[in-house]
Amino acid sequence: MPARFDDVIPFFGADVVAVGPLHSGDKLKEVCAWIYQPTKTLGVDVAATEMHFSDDHPHQSVDDSHFDQIEGVRWLLPLKRIGETGEFVEGRAFAVAIALVLDTDDPEKQRVVWWGQPVDLVEDELSAIDAHKKGALTREPLQTPAELPGPPGLTPA
Repeated sequence: MPARFDDVIPFFGADVVAVGPLHSGDKLKEVCAWIYQPTKTLGVDVAATEMHFSDDHPHQSVDDSHFDQIEGVRWLLPLKRIGETGEFVEGRAFAVAIALVLDTDDPEKQRVVWWGQPVDLVEDELSAIDAHKKGALTREPLQTPAELPGPPGLTPA
């Protein structure tokens, strides 16, 4: 599985949770993620971003971003809305990221990976709050990918 985001991304207010699966054997050393959404006003997008640096990077502080990952399973980076215009709403958005990925089976190997995809934003205060807590990926609601609300068995169009 290539690097990617979950199809459903939780948000609440100015907080957006960039989260997704990792390929077996992958560890994100550094990552920068953006999620943006057009507003109803032509030419106005609302965006959130954040960057996580490796622990030995001079710009990384101990409590900087609450980046979390379970190597080879999932990653998470809480994002903060930037700019003064627009609010996130439930619905379609676009997510992009670039990361330095280490191969845990061969620590001498690393590669830069870029990915982008459409996602669905779903308002979820609990996930937005939990994303800032240590070990968020080891418990629900962020342990497994979120799903769009609706009747069971129906897939979104």
